[in-house]
This record gives sequence, structure tokens and C-alpha cells, in this order.
Amino acid sequence: MFGRQRTRNQIARYSADLSSDDPEIRRATASILPFADDQRWAVSALLAAMDEEPDPQTFAVMAENLAWLLWRDPEVREELDTLFADAHDSPADLVAGWQRWRAGRADQAPPEAPAPLSDEDRASLHADLRQGLDAFASGGWESAAQTRESLAEAIELVAGALRRVETAPSGSEQARRAEVTELLDRAGAHPDGSEQRDAVLEELLPDEDAPHWTDRRDVALAVDEALARCADPDPEQVRLGLRALRTLTAAENGGPADPAAVTGRLDALLAGPSARPELQGEVLDTYVTLITRRGGVEVPVDLFLEALDSEDPAARGAAALGTAQLELDAESETRAVHALTRLLDDPEPSVRSAATDGLAGLECADQDNAAAAESALAEQLSDPDAGIRAQVVRHGVLRGRVLSYAELVVELEDPDVDWRFVALVADLGEELDGPVPPPQARQLQSCLRALEEGGWAARDVSQLTEEERAALLTDALAGVC
Repeated sequence: MFGRQRTRNQIARYSADLSSDDPEIRRATASILPFADDQRWAVSALLAAMDEEPDPQTFAVMAENLAWLLWRDPEVREELDTLFADAHDSPADLVAGWQRWRAGRADQAPPEAPAPLSDEDRASLHADLRQGLDAFASGGWESAAQTRESLAEAIELVAGALRRVETAPSGSEQARRAEVTELLDRAGAHPDGSEQRDAVLEELLPDEDAPHWTDRRDVALAVDEALARCADPDPEQVRLGLRALRTLTAAENGGPADPAAVTGRLDALLAGPSARPELQGEVLDTYVTLITRRGGVEVPVDLFLEALDSEDPAARGAAALGTAQLELDAESETRAVHALTRLLDDPEPSVRSAATDGLAGLECADQDNAAAAESALAEQLSDPDAGIRAQVVRHGVLRGRVLSYAELVVELEDPDVDWRFVALVADLGEELDGPVPPPQARQLQSCLRALEEGGWAARDVSQLTEEERAALLTDALAGVC
């Protein structure tokens, strides 16, 4: 009798706390529920609380603890594993399967059926899930219930996507579009490429410290407005739209709901009656951002390979960086290696720099291509641009090429060594998977101490101040000591 009363009291207390106005209390209660006396009730309570939770961060805590509860039951693990496996390539089937499973697990009557989604919201939901499923697969999870953590990610993926397409408050879309228009106009008042313009465009992004369920919708609306600018007859408005697209596409919590809408506009700027050849480099930059940050993008491989021979240095540089992000077949890989090798002799230092990064970033399946790329990069160690030499050494060190450490030491033995080599050492602690090997670390320490004693920080302050150079040297020493 006392056990049943304790359970009833516990349920009453936890139910009240899950409805608290304080998100900290709701999160704390969700974290306790895996230890509740009535585990079936706890599952039902968390599912119901997630249906109403206004705060995405608290929702994530609820999903994590729901996964803990469910993962304990082998039968439930199998059910959810099957659900996600059967629908891994169909967002619509995933939604239907989750909603059926969700209704069957709740003790109380299931919530009222949601209003039918508009075509736009349905497309947004499916794009959201498609992106999440791709990220789930690329994260190394072999199945939804592989671990408790993978199950939490799977639950948050589908349940969170459904929450994000809930109807926004009346008038919110018009208000958001007006806000975006004002920000784009304000950004357009500053020069292209300026820090002031970029700072204003950053205001288009959601507040990471205060996430909201409408964040993705807000970003998608901003993408729509940026695409409209890309169709403007004024090339300056097109540049503004492209820069806004790059900012929005890189957003952690958002991006275009339909990447095809963005690629369609980019393709129109590269070919056809509305083509803007003078903007090819910026269009390719936008394509690269879309490829690297968003899944489900059909990549125009030939577009990048052809642009490697463009007369426009900006287009050649953008294509060089983008080529390393593409999935190339054998023929395209060979074309890319040859073209990027040619660009290592480009008269423009910025293009040589981009080609160096592009060639180093290629993961060649063909051994002859890999050897050709390695040989071409080694020749760049004689480039007159210290920045390019530093890039080559950095790529070699990160690939574990021991000889690259010797090349770095040679540069650091120069009392007037370019600051970028010192910066390279300072960054190694964050970029390497482990510490610098002891023999190489001792050599680097010796070189850096000699620079410190020789007054390197005060030698050349044309690019960095003496204080900045001294701080860089201190960071580099700390990284190898």
C-alpha cells in the first residue's frame, strides 16, 4: 500500500514539475525520470512533455532521458531500430512510423491529430529530416538503437523536426520578411567584402544561446529573400544576395529548406540569359559553402573543373578550393590533379594559395594521381610567397609526413622567419590528433627559443604588431613544450 502511495505522490510531483514555467526545473525533472518507480508512466510523461516543450534545449534533455528509458527494453530497441531502418530513405515513412509508434506507447489518449501540413511545410519537414538522416549516417551510426546516444539522436531528429513545422504565430512570416529586408538593405549600404557588411548579415542568423523552434523557418525565409536579391538586375544586389546565402547556408541551425532552389538560382547566374560571368567566383564560393555544409546537393563537377581554366582569378581560386570537396570519378580526378598542378604556377598568389589547398585536400584513389599531387606540392616549397610555403608544410605535418617537420625547422631557423610559420606551430595543438612527436617538438622548441632571444617579435611589424607577434611566439612555445 505504501509503495503504491509513494508512486502516486511521485507521479503527481513529477507531473507538476514537468509543467513548471522554469526550464531548469523541467530539465532536472526529465533527468530524474529514468529512475522513477513507474517506468511506463515515465515514458508516457516524457512523450507528452516533448509535445508541449517550448525550449529546444530542454527538449533535447527530454529526448536524451527518454532514450535512456527506452534503450533498457530490448523489444523497444528492436522496434525503433526497425522503424528507422525501414524508413532510412523516406522522410514521409519515418514521420508516419514515428507517429504510430508514439501513439502506441502513451498511456493516456494520444494528442489530437495535428492540422494537415501545407505543401511548403511538408517539403520543409522532409528536407529537415533528409538532412538529419544524412548527418546521422555520416556520424558513423550503423543503427538507431546502436547505443543510447544514437537512440537519443534518432528521437530528437524526428520529434524535433515535427515540432519545427508547427504553425508559427499569425503574421510572423510577414514580420520576419520585413526584418530580413531591413537587414539586407542595411548590409547593402556597406562595401562588398567589408567587415561591416558581414556583421550586419550575421544578424540574419538565430541566437545560438537562445534557440527557438522557429529558427529554421526564420533562416529559410531569409534564404528566400537572399535568392530574390540574386535575381535583381543590379549586380551589387546580386553580390549582396550571394554573400547572404553563404552566411545563411553555413548556419548550424538552419540553411535552405530546399537546396535545389539555391542551386537553381546559382546555375542561372552561370549560364543562360541571366548569366553573370563577372560573378562566377562568388557563385562558386556559394556553391562550395552549400556543398560542404548541406547534404542532398547535386554537385556540378564539370562546372568546377572547367572554371579551373577561367580567365577570372576569383573563379579559378574558388574552383580550386571547391574541387577538393567533390566526389570525383577516375577521369575527373586526373583532370583535377593536372589542372590544380597548373594553377600552382598561376601569376596570382591567391590562386596559387587556393590551388595548394585544393591539391592537398584531394583524396586521390589513383596512386599515380596521389604521387603526382605530392610531387607538385613539394615543388611549392620554393614558392616566393611564404604563405604558400607555410600551407604546404602545414598540410604535410597534418598528414603525418615527418619530412615536413624538417622543412618547418629550416624556415624557423631564419631569424626573420615569416610570422605564418610561427602561427603554424601555435595551431598544431588544436589541429593534430595527438602531441607533436618528441624529437620534432625539441627541435621546434629550440628554434622558437632562438627567435625569442633574438628579438623576433620586434623585427617586422608591417603585418602584426610587436605585441601580437610576441603573443604568437608564446602560444607556439606553449604548444610544443
